[in-house]
Amino acid sequence: MNSNPINCVNENGDAVNFEPLRPFLKSIEPAFLKHATEITFWAIIPKSPTEQPKPFAHYEINGLKYELEIDKDFHPFVTSSRIRLLVGVSIAITEGTRKGKFRLRFKGQLIDVKVRIVLHDNCETLILNPDWRLFKSKEGNKSQVG
Repeated sequence: MNSNPINCVNENGDAVNFEPLRPFLKSIEPAFLKHATEITFWAIIPKSPTEQPKPFAHYEINGLKYELEIDKDFHPFVTSSRIRLLVGVSIAITEGTRKGKFRLRFKGQLIDVKVRIVLHDNCETLILNPDWRLFKSKEGNKSQVG
């Protein structure tokens, strides 16, 4: 069994090995542990193909934003294309907003995650909204967030 607290799952809720997203999942783990209501990643699209994009991230709880440390192996555009595939939107779109939803397994429970991908002015933003309403804590109580 996978020891990671967050895993990608298929439509049946079974864990799948989606290794290209491992740095992304490691990056969102602190925000999930705190039941963040929104997690945002963004990166400027480099003008030169030899430049590496610099990603930024934060998460939000009760209207307050906290910086999120990004895993060293995280690549924003690899992650974005994989997330687009998970939510069923085209990876070829270069501007505008795309919305969808996917599921993760966190601490053994399925969590629906709404996603918005916003492309504008040489910047790509990935906004995640985990739905904590049905999440039960270790004590068996519903989460206090949401």
